[in-house]
Amino acid sequence: MANNFRRVAIIGSGHAAYGVCQVLTKDPKIEIDVFDIGLIGPYPNQPENFVSNAKSVNGSWFAYGLNDSRWPVSLRSARMCSSHAYGGFGNVYSGAVLVPRNADLKGWHEESIPTFEDYSAVRKNFEVLDATDALVKWSALEPTTTAAQIEELRGISSVWGFSRVAIHRTETGKLRPFNPGHSFDKFRMEGRIRYISQCYVLSLENQDNGIKLKTINKTCNETYSGYDAVFLGAGCINSTGIVHRSFRRGEIGRYRVHSAAAFVQGFVGRGPHSSTDLLKRRENNLPEVFLELRSENDFEGHWCNTQITAVNKYVLETIAQRFPGSITQGLSNFIKNFYFAISSVPSYLNNQEAIFCIVSENTTSSVLGSSIEIYEPSPRYVSRWRIAVRQAISYHKNDLRLAHIPVSESLGDLLRGNRLGGWHFGGTIPMCPEGTTSGVPPLSCTPQGELRQCPGVFLVDSASFPSIPGTTVAFLTMAHAARVARRWLGSAFK
Repeated sequence: MANNFRRVAIIGSGHAAYGVCQVLTKDPKIEIDVFDIGLIGPYPNQPENFVSNAKSVNGSWFAYGLNDSRWPVSLRSARMCSSHAYGGFGNVYSGAVLVPRNADLKGWHEESIPTFEDYSAVRKNFEVLDATDALVKWSALEPTTTAAQIEELRGISSVWGFSRVAIHRTETGKLRPFNPGHSFDKFRMEGRIRYISQCYVLSLENQDNGIKLKTINKTCNETYSGYDAVFLGAGCINSTGIVHRSFRRGEIGRYRVHSAAAFVQGFVGRGPHSSTDLLKRRENNLPEVFLELRSENDFEGHWCNTQITAVNKYVLETIAQRFPGSITQGLSNFIKNFYFAISSVPSYLNNQEAIFCIVSENTTSSVLGSSIEIYEPSPRYVSRWRIAVRQAISYHKNDLRLAHIPVSESLGDLLRGNRLGGWHFGGTIPMCPEGTTSGVPPLSCTPQGELRQCPGVFLVDSASFPSIPGTTVAFLTMAHAARVARRWLGSAFK
């Protein structure tokens, strides 16, 4: 390998991998291999297990990843967990691009927090459906606010506005949530990456000539060696499993998982007054309203996000999988009057004590096998949190014009198919400063995202997050990955 070139591997092709590519593909001296499951159709004899709204947003109806029977990895969990990838679930994304306040990144070292430059690096290649309303002070595209805005926010307990959504436009003019897969298509066609699909990463190893990557595909094992750096963005649980198999081989690992609590409530009413902003979102089945809420008593002064949307075809699609057709048809008749609100609460307010990712391995097999189990207790204060959200919606009743539907929480839990926790996992291999000892797990990263147990391996997904904020996390994930890649690039040729 010539000294004026660097060869890197990126594992995964979701939002974290997209953030890395947005930085590294700009430098012609970087050779990039992207390793991905890349499932765009069923493997032989695979049942077609429906994944709500996936197919409608150019995704897949086929389960893959941790529970894909072609790979020696299984998952036992109360929720759906798998990596975001070029095929499958990676094509389903709400598109929310709010930036969390730095004060809400609890436990994040100053060096770990993405900057304006990092957010800008990933922002350049997708369009944002924005609006001019009270959320401007939150700024979907700026990571910080002015001193005057910070002072103004101190006196506010809740603020609402139309959703900030990353989008792409179809050939017919329809708006769809931003999909990293489109960008990876472009990277591949332009020759800026080598895309290696239909493979699963088994392990990493630090050698004198770089990082060796061992993968398995549908026909045989392959070994790729000599990478100067590996950027691991396979999704928190997948990434944790890869690191554990690599550096704690044969052990049973217990990793504390940070999980942002989430819950659904139902409302009925006329909803926000009709406007161009509202109609544009509703006609394209996009999230409609963002409500940002904080409370000293309920959320310790941290901000939480609630997304409010009228029942759309994706919700009806979900209902149709769980209820008789008569119920689905009945609900569709009242589609203009029924709303659902999905709220997210920071992981540090959630019950963390008994949440572990258990990775056990079968070392007698010719191909290393492992299983992952996730145990989650119910959120501690969810009843109080639900009341706080309802009170905030009531406070804005002249604008939102919604009334709570009693017992809708049970229906919401059923529709989600996930009674416990939220959607976002993280913190299994967190970034923390050198010399930190309290509460640090067996595996950890430097504030720059580099795995301490294997220099040259960088965690770019939420596995490295010290905590998960209560605001939307996709934009944060992309910016974090860009920050890690930019820091590495700055030192790669020294």
